[in-house]
Amino acid sequence: MRAYAARIKSNLMNIIRALPVLILYFLAASFSHAALTPIGPLDFAGATVLDFSALADNTEANGLIVDGVLFQATKNGSSTNGVVIVDGGPGRTGNITQPNLVSLSDLNAIALIVSLPNLAIQFGYGYALNAAVSIPVATTIELFAGSASVGSISFTGIPDPIFTGGYAGVASDTPFDRAVLTFSDVGDALRSIMWPLLRTEIRRKDRR
Repeated sequence: MRAYAARIKSNLMNIIRALPVLILYFLAASFSHAALTPIGPLDFAGATVLDFSALADNTEANGLIVDGVLFQATKNGSSTNGVVIVDGGPGRTGNITQPNLVSLSDLNAIALIVSLPNLAIQFGYGYALNAAVSIPVATTIELFAGSASVGSISFTGIPDPIFTGGYAGVASDTPFDRAVLTFSDVGDALRSIMWPLLRTEIRRKDRR
């Protein structure tokens, strides 16, 4: 009887030890199979809208916090100041109102990390590149829940109405708390030109 009880206790301990691994596996599996759907501004009913209008031009975006949302600019994966600021250039487009976030350097290896204060199921922004042609992968959003990737989605940019851009919006069936934004490097001749990165009305919809 004691031997039987010892075997039961041993089996229970093995199951308990295995549970964290199983939980991590199930979480990773659910993240890897998250369904991401492109959406537009009209799909953000009741969403939180960020507004940069209270900030002065040339405000550094790396480390900036607006309404609990943290912005971080990186180049080659390293935190970098002086590459993204708050500004009004180049002006209003179909999906950008001033002021907005603007890049001061080329897009090569630059990413904007947007960390949200709560889990969200929708995220979106207007953008424009200094080009006037269609670009198949103009911007890409990669979503994360903690350190786990939920998935990524890319958007085609078209003249809007002059600068290449549009609206990049995504809905996820898996909640997330961080978005990493990257943009197409449209050519050496355009790298010295400032380009707007985010619409004044960057939107997120929290999970309820």
